[in-house]
Amino acid sequence: MEKKVDIGAHELVGRVHDLPTLPAVIGRINAEMGKESLTAASLAAIVSEDSSLASLVLKVANSAYYGLVREVDTVERAITVLGMETVRNLAMGISAFALFERDPTGVMDLEGLWRHTLACAVAAAGILKPAGLQDKGFLSGLLHDIGKVVMAHILPDETVMVIGQMRDSGLRQSAVEQEVFGFSHARIGGILADRWQFPEVYGRAIRFHHEPSRLNPEKSDPAALRVVNAVHVANKMVKLLGLGKSTDPKSDTVGKEALRSIGIGAAALKGMAGTIRKEFHAMLEVWS
Repeated sequence: MEKKVDIGAHELVGRVHDLPTLPAVIGRINAEMGKESLTAASLAAIVSEDSSLASLVLKVANSAYYGLVREVDTVERAITVLGMETVRNLAMGISAFALFERDPTGVMDLEGLWRHTLACAVAAAGILKPAGLQDKGFLSGLLHDIGKVVMAHILPDETVMVIGQMRDSGLRQSAVEQEVFGFSHARIGGILADRWQFPEVYGRAIRFHHEPSRLNPEKSDPAALRVVNAVHVANKMVKLLGLGKSTDPKSDTVGKEALRSIGIGAAALKGMAGTIRKEFHAMLEVWS
C-alpha cells in the first residue's frame, strides 16, 4: 500500500489551531499544577471562572462514582475531596469532549469512541489505584485515542480511506494509518500532549499505548512504564467487555509482559471486570 498523504506528524499537529482550542482555564491549571504554592482555594478560584467546569467538578464529587455520604456544596471542598489531578482531568475531559461532538468523516461513531475512551480511563485508573497512579491512568486513558479525532478533523477524506481499508483488510487501524499517513494516531496524540505541555508520562502513555514494548525498561521511569502498560491493558480490556465502541474493535489477549509491568495477574484482572463495568456506568452518568 502506497503512502497517500504528504504531511508530517508535527505538521499535522501544527494545524490543531483549526480545532476547538483548549480553554484558557486549562492552560492556567496546567501552569499552576507545577507550583508548590497551589492550594485547593487558589485552584478553586481558577475553576470557578469556568461555570461548566465548576458544575462538573461539583457533579463528580457528588456522584455515585465517589459515593460520599455528605453533600459537597463548594468547589474548594470538591477539590479537597477529589484531588487536584482529578480536577485537571475533568478540565481536560471537557475540552476533549468538544472534539468528539462533530464527525467530519461521516463514517465514525464519535459517541461510541468517546465512551470507549472514558471506559479506558476508568479501567486504567482502576488498574493503577494500588500504585497510587490512578489520576495519571485516568487522563492517559481518556486521551489515548485523541489522535484519531485530530486526524479525522484535519484529514477527513484520508481518514475515511483508512477506516475503509482497515475493514476490508482486517488490519489494525494503527497499521493502516502507518501505511497511509506514515504515522499512527498514537504518535499524533503523543505529540499533541507535548504541545499542550502535559507532563511526559501522558505523552508516553498515549504514544505507546499499542506498543509498550518499544519502551526500554532500563531507560524509563518505572511509574511511567506502569502507566503506559496500564493504558495498553485497559484498552484491550474494555474492548473485550464491550464498553464503548472503538473505531478499531479488534483486540486480543493481554500479554504476560504487560501484566508483569502493571503488577496484576490474569485472574485478578478478570476479577476487576465487574467493578470497572460498574464504575464506567457511574462515570458515564456524570458525563451525560
